[in-house]
Amino acid sequence: MNMNRTALACVLLAFLAAVAWAQQRGTAGLYGQITDTQGGVISDTTVILTHVPTNQARTSVTNEEGHYQFRFLPVGEYRLELERTGFSRYQQKGIVLQGNDNLRLDIRLEVGGVATEVTVQAAAIAVETGSPTLKETVDSKRVVDLPLNGRNLADLTLLVPGVQPATGVTGEWDGNAYGPRGIKRFSMNGSRQNNVKFTLDGGDNNDNLFNLNLPFPFPDAVQEFSVQTSNSGVEIGKSSAGAVNIVTKSGTNEFHGSAFWFVRNTEFNANGFFSRAPDRLKRNQTGFTLGGPALKNRLFFFGGYQRTWVRTASGDGQALTMTEPFRRGDRVVARGDRLVELPADEMTVRDHAERDGEEGMLLRSRELHRDVGPREMFVADPSPRVLPHTDDDS
Repeated sequence: MNMNRTALACVLLAFLAAVAWAQQRGTAGLYGQITDTQGGVISDTTVILTHVPTNQARTSVTNEEGHYQFRFLPVGEYRLELERTGFSRYQQKGIVLQGNDNLRLDIRLEVGGVATEVTVQAAAIAVETGSPTLKETVDSKRVVDLPLNGRNLADLTLLVPGVQPATGVTGEWDGNAYGPRGIKRFSMNGSRQNNVKFTLDGGDNNDNLFNLNLPFPFPDAVQEFSVQTSNSGVEIGKSSAGAVNIVTKSGTNEFHGSAFWFVRNTEFNANGFFSRAPDRLKRNQTGFTLGGPALKNRLFFFGGYQRTWVRTASGDGQALTMTEPFRRGDRVVARGDRLVELPADEMTVRDHAERDGEEGMLLRSRELHRDVGPREMFVADPSPRVLPHTDDDS
């Protein structure tokens, strides 16, 4: 009995550890060198990096060359601090790390007492000089502010230079029953659309059957996502076109959440130009998000839910069909300003289109059946006979 409990506890602990690792999977990095005003390196100095939303601190000690490094950092705002005897205390605020960033921040300490503090407020790190990768991040502001038809976050990848849809205008791929709804097909700088790697919080987010992306999370649950279009690192592996890394929101020391209900309804829509009746569309998209601290400064949670209801019926439109003589069974058709009679022995109804020789002509029409609906009818006409023009034909 005790062995069973021990085994169950080990399995549960391993599961919780895997969940915690997935929640804390790093998507950014920060490194640099610490020197004095004369350019001399300062070794054996503790650097403290604090994640502002969660107040979680990480430390790094500089090596003999004065270098420090932080890896596997969640995205967000950070505060960097360090103290060294004989130098003024240094603090820099407003350091913002985005998905797949690996930024360099060099620090120069000034001679002074520890009671003296040098604070740098919101200094922007403009260029990532440590990597040749071309990358752009679609941050949470654009995720929230930009309109999305259908609220499919994958549409915002088209904001990145070099990314274009591989099918249609938006890259929508609904041509196969094996693929889930919401899949987009993108090409980066002219490459094949199935050579793009998609990750979600560092884990694989590709459809292994077609090597396309799985659906993005709904916008309210996403913090940001980055798109690498050229010179990607070795971590991308076989995906030569580029990579898209999605980062979901996480809990902080403050409770925050949202609730939403998006409505599209026939009553709010105008009819199409060729439609004589409404499309009877009723589309509702509802959900919520909630995040906060489970243990302040230690353990956090975030979750969300979205559901979509779609009910619709096609509007009443108009379409061309076969002429009235064909409905009656006549063998006379109009071609330009002439009437042509089809030979009776050449009229055949076929399930597939076929050509009778190089001189054959294939006409396509529709035969109406009240019991089974419209059916394709193919008429082979190798030698049509032109009827004489009379006053009655005009």
